[in-house]
Amino acid sequence: MPPECKNTVKSYSSWEYSPQTYFFPISRNSILFAVLAVGKPGTFQKFSSEDLEVFETLSAQAAIAIENNQYIEEARQLTRQITEARTREKYLAELEIAYQKLQENNEQLKKLFTDLQNTQSQLVQSEKMAAWGNWWQE
Repeated sequence: MPPECKNTVKSYSSWEYSPQTYFFPISRNSILFAVLAVGKPGTFQKFSSEDLEVFETLSAQAAIAIENNQYIEEARQLTRQITEARTREKYLAELEIAYQKLQENNEQLKKLFTDLQNTQSQLVQSEKMAAWGNWWQE
């Protein structure tokens, strides 16, 4: 049994150890995912070298499958983050356009208000002049 697996294996008290039990680490790039314990309970037959080779291959394939699953999950998370970022960018662009339109409408309203004030002022002046004119004619 590899030294890095001994503490993990010993913590499982329900396992029975025998000379016919083999432990295969399921690991990649120095990361231990699990341990494959293989034994022939109740028999004293040893595994053949071909059997051990199959178990080693199985543990290597299991490690690759676990690692691939982790990569798939990371890709999902990154895809979600990218989608959220693109959605934010889209809404920010739409908000910017709406803000520009609001600014333009605000400028137009200011101009209309100024024109209304000028027209009102001219109307008041016209009324004053008319009143003065009527007063002088009397």
